[in-house]
Amino acid sequence: KLHWFTNGIKEGREASPSFNVVEYKNYNKDLESAFGNDNNRIFEHFIRYGINEDRRTSEIFNLSVYKNRYVDLQNAFGNNNAAYFNHYNTCGIKENRNAL
Repeated sequence: KLHWFTNGIKEGREASPSFNVVEYKNYNKDLESAFGNDNNRIFEHFIRYGINEDRRTSEIFNLSVYKNRYVDLQNAFGNNNAAYFNHYNTCGIKENRNAL
């Protein structure tokens, strides 16, 4: 993880299956206008705001779809968006859950 923060983010590498900084920027054009190609600031936006705004974060993950598709996750996580991201990365993929 440290490598991603120090090098990978600058290179536009994927942080996790549910978050890709380049795809996040592509799905959310307002970020490119605000931050250009500064992937650190774009990731900071995701952490501070984007995660709670249900923004699309990768080609294979759409938080709004994932939240609305699984009642068991809604019961477990409510509106805790970080928990949905974590679940998808640690369990959802292995369980073949669909996030699109």
